[in-house]
Amino acid sequence: MQLPRKHYLSILTILIFAWGCTGQPSTSELPAPTNPILPTAASPVPGESPTATFPVQTDTAQPTADPPTPTPDVLVEEVTFSTQDGIPIAATLFGDGDLPVLLLHMGKGLATNNTQVDWHPFARRLASDGYPGLTVDFRGRGESGGEFENDPVILDARAALDFLQQRGYDRYVCIGAGLGGTTCMVLAQTEPPAGLIVLSSTLSAGPTNTIEEADLARLSMPKLIAYGEKDGFGFPEAMEDIYRRAAEPKQLVTCDSAGHGSVLLYGSCGEELYQQILSLIQDID
Repeated sequence: MQLPRKHYLSILTILIFAWGCTGQPSTSELPAPTNPILPTAASPVPGESPTATFPVQTDTAQPTADPPTPTPDVLVEEVTFSTQDGIPIAATLFGDGDLPVLLLHMGKGLATNNTQVDWHPFARRLASDGYPGLTVDFRGRGESGGEFENDPVILDARAALDFLQQRGYDRYVCIGAGLGGTTCMVLAQTEPPAGLIVLSSTLSAGPTNTIEEADLARLSMPKLIAYGEKDGFGFPEAMEDIYRRAAEPKQLVTCDSAGHGSVLLYGSCGEELYQQILSLIQDID
């Protein structure tokens, strides 16, 4: 039986009135979403090569375990120096010895504030084993001046090397993570280190902060290449390619970890990786 039109209008009026009195249902009364879509910290650009840029870090860029045991007896000196283009760079020199290690940190990330502090526990431990470590804040990071950009950090690395030479060192080892690893490889073309250690990097960090495959193959110093097998953004593939194209002598260390760059030193394979790095430096020395 069909109700008269006026009955429909009456029912509609009652429903509207009831809604206005009771208000909208609370969130506790609403059903929970079954498959929420959460924002991600960063997503690779479709079709873009992993060597094109350094993406922001995810929460895997946080230390996953206690850092190496600190050694309070190590000498620590905070220093500053200027780059060729006049940028003041903050750095810290840990310990003393005959073969210094230049430590270059990762690029700017979302979930971690990458600075020289990332390297401090490692540098302190390395100094306790007889090898001074120089940690550096890239421009626009930490206590250094200027604006952060991937390309000109090579000038920061060269300024750090000049500082070591002024202190009387004629050899050095370069260890870099992420952006720092690329910068170490680029620096090695013109100022060859006694040893080169690269953690979770690519061949290119920008238009000029780049090393060509042919130039990588000409780097004859001992090399250690390390990465986390569960790292994202194509870094495992990029690091395998770097290792394959690098000249001998070289060694590869892979970690069953999603850690990226210097974070690997504080994760499950941190002790193994430290010993491998220390062994390479001792062989050079």
